[in-house]
Amino acid sequence: MTGAAAKSAKLARLIQAYDALGPAGRQIVDALSVLVMPVTRTILQSCLMAMESVAVGQSAWTDKRLNSLMGSLLGSGIVEEVERKKKRCLPLLREIPIRRAAREGRLARLATAVRTSLQRDEQWDEEREYAYERR
Repeated sequence: MTGAAAKSAKLARLIQAYDALGPAGRQIVDALSVLVMPVTRTILQSCLMAMESVAVGQSAWTDKRLNSLMGSLLGSGIVEEVERKKKRCLPLLREIPIRRAAREGRLARLATAVRTSLQRDEQWDEEREYAYERR
């Protein structure tokens, strides 16, 4: 199998695994796809909550629930762990969830949630640096 054929086969397997996910798993992958860079669980959790993605009958984005889903996503190869426990959507798959979100009219909400979450994280870093400077 050539390199291009192997890459195509891997992408087909990743798309199949993504399609098999439930709504909560897809929301995680969608958020990680738009986030692009590897992120901590805290940033991801903040993004998911900013998306107001907890539907009626769904439990909140608790650590236990997120860790359980993340374990499944890591096991399926859709998500990978890099840089000290930071997670990201596999780069080969990233475009697929983003295109689907755009086609379904969800991309603007995803982008807003990502921007809000990253701004909160930056503000926290600035406040932490200020606190260290004051010591």
